[in-house]
Amino acid sequence: MDLLFGWRGRVRRWPRIDGRRLPWGELDDVGDIKVISTEVLKGLMEKAARTPGVSATGRPEWLEEHRDALGDHYVVVFGPDSHDFYRCIVFSVLEDRPAGAYTLDMSRADFHALPDISPAELVEFAHRHLSAVPMVPLDPSQEQSWQRVSDER
Repeated sequence: MDLLFGWRGRVRRWPRIDGRRLPWGELDDVGDIKVISTEVLKGLMEKAARTPGVSATGRPEWLEEHRDALGDHYVVVFGPDSHDFYRCIVFSVLEDRPAGAYTLDMSRADFHALPDISPAELVEFAHRHLSAVPMVPLDPSQEQSWQRVSDER
């Protein structure tokens, strides 16, 4: 049974509207949020690049270019890529702000070996990503009012 805010046992889950039934079928691990270091991520990218049939290999050049400014990386399952692999989305943090997201295929065993996100990391993750959502532009009437106030100063 999923509880308030998606906690089920000790694993943090993305909220689900209709239980575990997804457009592409049932998949228990959709919703798990994992935390991964740059070193482990680099290793998983190299492993994906060497695995026949795997197409999502992350962004190794981008990772190397930003290596000194990277923080944690968060990983969620996007969907199954094949019987033994998940297509994952990796959210990378760059100098205390969201830096980008990209896909990476990894084996189900590798995904399960990653540590689950902690409640403190989840709050930090939410704050980073919520603060990066672009502001909705002012309505035209609001823009005119703001411009008048600005001109009066």
